[in-house]
Formats: sequence, C-alpha cells, structure tokens
Amino acid sequence: TPVSESRASWLGTPINEAIIQWGTPDSSMDIGQDKVYTWKACNKIGGWCCNYNLIADSNGTIVNYTESGAC
Repeated sequence: TPVSESRASWLGTPINEAIIQWGTPDSSMDIGQDKVYTWKACNKIGGWCCNYNLIADSNGTIVNYTESGAC
C-alpha cells in the first residue's frame, strides 16, 4: 500500500528526520537496545485508530516499521 511504501522509505534514515516531518510521537518505548516511536491516527467519525510504529536502533537509525489497529 502507499502508506506501507512510505514507511519503508524511512528505513536506514535517522529517527530525528521522521520526528521533524511527522511531529512529536504520541508515545515511545525502549525495547532492549531499540526504541519504538508510535504515532496514532484516528478516524473522527468511528473512533477507529491506527498506530504507526517506527523502530530505531541504538544509533537512532530506523530499522523497521509496523502498523497496528484499524489501518
């Protein structure tokens, strides 16, 4: 999907670049030496939400992405 392709384009880039473009994440969590940054997008009508997660390694480089919820 276009959204997935957009997320894949971030692989290998510094997480700071995503934060500059997308704004402050809604949450972040350390997982081992990696850190997960989550942005939440919700549908105002039905309240359905999608979580966009970028995973950065200990150097701050984006190494993976996931989507969860009603994406």
